[in-house]
Amino acid sequence: MKKSRQKSFTILESIIALGIFALIFLIIQFAIQYIKKEKQTTNTINFQRMLLQLEDSSRSYRWAQTKEGKIYLLSIGKRNQKINFRLKNHSLQLTTSDGGTMPIVSQVKDFELE
Repeated sequence: MKKSRQKSFTILESIIALGIFALIFLIIQFAIQYIKKEKQTTNTINFQRMLLQLEDSSRSYRWAQTKEGKIYLLSIGKRNQKINFRLKNHSLQLTTSDGGTMPIVSQVKDFELE
Protein backbone atom coordinates (compact mmCIF):
# COMPACT_ATOMS: atom_id res chain seq x y z
CA MET A 1 0.00 0.00 0.00
CA LYS A 2 1.41 3.35 -1.04
CA LYS A 3 1.17 6.27 1.28
CA SER A 4 -0.10 9.41 -0.41
CA ARG A 5 1.72 12.47 0.78
CA GLN A 6 0.11 15.86 0.25
CA LYS A 7 2.45 18.36 -1.44
CA SER A 8 2.77 21.80 0.14
CA PHE A 9 5.26 24.61 0.54
CA THR A 10 7.90 24.33 3.21
CA ILE A 11 8.57 27.11 5.67
CA LEU A 12 11.87 27.89 3.92
CA GLU A 13 10.17 28.27 0.54
CA SER A 14 7.56 30.58 2.05
CA ILE A 15 10.23 32.77 3.68
CA ILE A 16 12.17 33.02 0.41
CA ALA A 17 9.00 34.01 -1.49
CA LEU A 18 8.18 36.71 1.09
CA GLY A 19 11.75 38.00 0.88
CA ILE A 20 11.51 38.30 -2.91
CA PHE A 21 8.19 40.15 -2.65
CA ALA A 22 9.67 42.53 -0.06
CA LEU A 23 12.66 43.22 -2.31
CA ILE A 24 10.39 43.97 -5.28
CA PHE A 25 8.28 46.27 -3.08
CA LEU A 26 11.39 48.20 -1.95
CA ILE A 27 12.60 48.64 -5.52
CA ILE A 28 9.20 50.03 -6.53
CA GLN A 29 9.23 52.43 -3.54
CA PHE A 30 12.65 53.80 -4.48
CA ALA A 31 11.59 54.17 -8.11
CA ILE A 32 8.50 56.19 -7.11
CA GLN A 33 10.59 58.50 -4.89
CA TYR A 34 13.11 58.99 -7.71
CA ILE A 35 10.35 59.89 -10.19
CA LYS A 36 8.84 62.43 -7.79
CA LYS A 37 12.22 64.06 -7.22
CA GLU A 38 12.91 64.22 -10.96
CA LYS A 39 9.53 65.84 -11.54
CA GLN A 40 10.32 68.54 -8.97
CA THR A 41 13.71 69.14 -10.60
CA THR A 42 12.08 69.42 -14.03
CA ASN A 43 9.57 71.96 -12.68
CA THR A 44 12.41 74.06 -11.26
CA ILE A 45 14.36 73.96 -14.52
CA ASN A 46 11.29 74.92 -16.57
CA PHE A 47 10.56 77.83 -14.24
CA GLN A 48 14.17 79.06 -14.53
CA ARG A 49 14.03 78.79 -18.34
CA MET A 50 10.87 80.84 -18.36
CA LEU A 51 12.49 83.54 -16.22
CA LEU A 52 15.54 83.63 -18.50
CA GLN A 53 13.32 84.03 -21.53
CA LEU A 54 11.40 86.87 -19.91
CA GLU A 55 14.67 88.58 -18.89
CA ASP A 56 16.17 88.29 -22.39
CA SER A 57 17.26 91.79 -23.47
CA SER A 58 16.41 91.11 -27.12
CA ARG A 59 12.78 90.64 -26.10
CA SER A 60 11.05 93.29 -24.08
CA TYR A 61 7.72 92.35 -22.57
CA ARG A 62 4.94 94.43 -21.12
CA TRP A 63 1.82 93.36 -19.28
CA ALA A 64 -1.45 93.69 -21.16
CA GLN A 65 -5.05 92.89 -20.41
CA THR A 66 -7.96 91.79 -22.59
CA LYS A 67 -11.51 93.13 -22.37
CA GLU A 68 -12.48 89.95 -20.52
CA GLY A 69 -9.87 90.70 -17.85
CA LYS A 70 -7.33 88.05 -18.86
CA ILE A 71 -3.74 89.10 -18.26
CA TYR A 72 -0.94 88.28 -20.70
CA LEU A 73 2.56 89.40 -21.68
CA LEU A 74 3.16 91.10 -25.02
CA SER A 75 6.60 91.35 -26.57
CA ILE A 76 7.51 94.83 -27.76
CA GLY A 77 10.04 93.45 -30.25
CA LYS A 78 9.66 92.71 -33.93
CA ARG A 79 7.29 89.76 -33.65
CA ASN A 80 4.72 91.21 -31.23
CA GLN A 81 4.48 87.80 -29.58
CA LYS A 82 1.66 87.31 -27.08
CA ILE A 83 2.27 85.05 -24.05
CA ASN A 84 -0.71 83.74 -22.09
CA PHE A 85 -0.81 81.92 -18.78
CA ARG A 86 -3.14 78.93 -18.68
CA LEU A 87 -3.95 76.05 -16.38
CA LYS A 88 -4.34 72.72 -18.19
CA ASN A 89 -4.39 69.28 -16.57
CA HIS A 90 -3.17 70.72 -13.23
CA SER A 91 -0.13 72.27 -14.98
CA LEU A 92 0.51 76.02 -15.18
CA GLN A 93 1.73 76.74 -18.71
CA LEU A 94 2.91 79.64 -20.82
CA THR A 95 1.46 79.58 -24.31
CA THR A 96 2.56 81.81 -27.16
CA SER A 97 0.60 83.20 -30.05
CA ASP A 98 2.93 81.17 -32.29
CA GLY A 99 1.49 77.96 -30.83
CA GLY A 100 4.34 77.08 -28.46
CA THR A 101 3.68 75.82 -24.94
CA MET A 102 6.05 75.68 -21.99
CA PRO A 103 4.99 74.06 -18.71
CA ILE A 104 6.09 76.01 -15.66
CA VAL A 105 4.74 74.20 -12.62
CA SER A 106 2.76 70.98 -12.31
CA GLN A 107 0.27 69.83 -9.68
CA VAL A 108 -1.51 73.22 -9.58
CA LYS A 109 -5.18 73.23 -8.67
CA ASP A 110 -5.88 76.94 -9.16
CA PHE A 111 -4.00 80.18 -9.67
CA GLU A 112 -4.77 83.88 -9.81
CA LEU A 113 -2.70 86.82 -11.05
CA GLU A 114 -3.06 90.07 -9.12
